[in-house]
Amino acid sequence: WQKSAPKPWDKPGERGVRYKRLNSKQDGGPNVQVAEYKPGHIEQAHSHPHDELLYITRGSGRVGDARLGPGVMVFVERNTEYGPLVAEADGLAFLRVQLSD
Repeated sequence: WQKSAPKPWDKPGERGVRYKRLNSKQDGGPNVQVAEYKPGHIEQAHSHPHDELLYITRGSGRVGDARLGPGVMVFVERNTEYGPLVAEADGLAFLRVQLSD
């Protein structure tokens, strides 16, 4: 059992995007963050050197022809390029969990 203390939102990087790290490897357990994209934000195609889960909590979006909405979970295997990820008119919020190093 591990309870993580509440964390502030990270300083904004790109316009229309904000992140909050909920847990990190230094805290013990996996890296976990909440991401929020404003309507119309486009996250360009990219990959990560680790497996990850994305769980949509609010709003809607798409990756290519795949529609994203609340309750949808996406597994992305390490080194798999995906995107662009597009937030639709109601924005997009999701939980991101890094599953491996």
